[in-house]
Amino acid sequence: MPNFFYRVRDAKGKLVTGTTDAVSLLVLKNDLRNKGFLVVEIKEIKDVSKDVKVDKVEKGSSFTLPIFNRVTQKDLAIFSRQFATLVAAGVPIARTLNTLKSQTRKKVFKEVIDDVLKRVEGGESLARALERHNNVFNKLYTSLVRAGETSGSLDVILARVATYLEKEMALRNQVKQAVSYPIFVLTIALALSAFLLMFIVPMFAGFLTGMGAKLPLMTTIVVNASQFLIHNFIWIVLIIIAGVFLFARFLSNPVGREMFDLVVFRLPIFGPLYMKIECSRFARTFGSMTRSGVPILTSLEIIEDVLMSVVLKKGIRFVHDAVKRGQTIADSMRKTDKFPMVLVEMIAIGEETGHLDEMLDKSADYYDDEVETTVKALSSMLEPAMIVIIGGIVGFIVIAMYLPIFSLYQAIAK
Repeated sequence: MPNFFYRVRDAKGKLVTGTTDAVSLLVLKNDLRNKGFLVVEIKEIKDVSKDVKVDKVEKGSSFTLPIFNRVTQKDLAIFSRQFATLVAAGVPIARTLNTLKSQTRKKVFKEVIDDVLKRVEGGESLARALERHNNVFNKLYTSLVRAGETSGSLDVILARVATYLEKEMALRNQVKQAVSYPIFVLTIALALSAFLLMFIVPMFAGFLTGMGAKLPLMTTIVVNASQFLIHNFIWIVLIIIAGVFLFARFLSNPVGREMFDLVVFRLPIFGPLYMKIECSRFARTFGSMTRSGVPILTSLEIIEDVLMSVVLKKGIRFVHDAVKRGQTIADSMRKTDKFPMVLVEMIAIGEETGHLDEMLDKSADYYDDEVETTVKALSSMLEPAMIVIIGGIVGFIVIAMYLPIFSLYQAIAK
C-alpha cells in the first residue's frame, strides 16, 4: 500500500502534517475531508534509498560515524540555530537543508543532511527523515521537530532546540571544569613520582650505598618503593589497565551502575553536585518538551534516556507509570523519594497554576546557577589541595634522598 505525506488545516485553521498509508491519493483526500480537514497538499512518498549515499538507519540500529569525524553537540546546536533562522525567514525546508549542507564542513554530517534532504524532497516529513539517523538526531531531537511540524511552529521549536543544546553544552563544560583540573594534577603527580622513583632515586641509592651511608627510615621506604616499582612496573601497568576495564564493565551493568550512583550521591560535595546536574538536565529537557507540546508520557520516556543516573532513571520510570494511572507528576515524584523537594514543589506549583513549562525552565536555571556556584567553590578548594599534594610527594622523596647525605657530611666534618 502506498505511503503518503499530507498537509492539512483543521477547523481552527491550524496546520497539521503527517504520513499515512492509503489505497490511493483520492481515497486519502476524501478521508481527510470527511474528518473535517482542509487539504493543502498530499504527496506520495517515494523510495529514495537507492539514491542515498549514506547508510540507511532504521529505529534500533546505529549509524556508524568515524571517530574523528563524528557529529558533536556543538555541530547540532549550530545546525539547529541556522535552521531556525532560515525557516523563520520563510525559506522552504528543502532549500534550507541544501544551504546547511553546503555550509557544513564535516563529510559525515554533510552526507546525513544530504540524505535528509532527499527524503524530504521525496515526501517524508522532516522528523521521519531525521529519525533514520538516530545516532545523530536522538529521540528528544526528533520528537521536538515532530511537534514543531504538527503545530506549524517549526522555527520556534528549532530555536528552542538550539538553546537547549547550548545550555546542555554549558552544563557539560562546568562539569569538565570541576573534574579535569584535579585529574590533570593527579596525573602529573603520579608521572613525576614514577620518574623520580625509577630514574633519580636509584642513582642516589647507588651513591649512598657506595659511600657506606646509613639510610634513615624515610630513605629506606623510598628506596624500597623505587625497587618495587622498577621490578614490577609491567605488572603494575597491567593491573591498572585491568582495573579500568573491570570498572568500566561494572558500570556498564545496570546493577553496578546503580550501586555506583548510590555511592556517589552519598559523597560530600560531589554527591550534591551530581544531583544538581541531573536535576538541571531533567528540568531543562522536560521544560523544552512540555513547552513544545510533546505529551507528558512521551516526555518522561525521553527524559529517562537523557539522564545519566540509573537511580533517577528508575524514579522517572515510576513517575511515568503513576502519571499513566492518573496521578500528578509532583505527587508521583514525592513517592519515589529520589528527587529534591525544591524541584518537586516547583513542579507542583507549575501543575496547579497551569504553567508547568515556565516552572521547569525556572528550575533548570536555578540548578544551573547552583552547579556553577558549587563548581567555583570546588575549584577554589581543590587548587591549593592539589598543589599541597604534589609538593608533599616530591618533597618527601627529595628529603628522603638528602637526609643521609646531610648525615654523611656531618660525619665527615667531625
